[in-house]
Amino acid sequence: MCIPIEYCFYFLLAVLCLALLSFLIVIFVNVNKFMKALNELLNQNKDNLTDTLNEVPELLKNTNDLVVSSKNIAQNVEKTVDNVSCFVEEKTSIYGGILGSVIKMILEFMKYLVKISLKKN
Repeated sequence: MCIPIEYCFYFLLAVLCLALLSFLIVIFVNVNKFMKALNELLNQNKDNLTDTLNEVPELLKNTNDLVVSSKNIAQNVEKTVDNVSCFVEEKTSIYGGILGSVIKMILEFMKYLVKISLKKN
């Protein structure tokens, strides 16, 4: 009895198809289990998720207000440093000396810090 090669090929093809079908069924069962577990977890934490999502707009508003406020404060500090710098320059020109130079250096450093803080905002 001789089995043609075509039948062997069809048999191997059928076995591979069954194996692929079995593999797909296992994958779909596992995905289904995962989705059920995820759905259960979401249902258990539904109230917490709702509360958190309701608080997000208020948190964003508070953050925005904080950024605007800090920017205004930095601008006011910059104006104050400029005013003090002008005052010190006037007094330095009158009194001169090392003390005036030290104060100028400190004020320049403060201006630099204010500019850095404004760039961050």
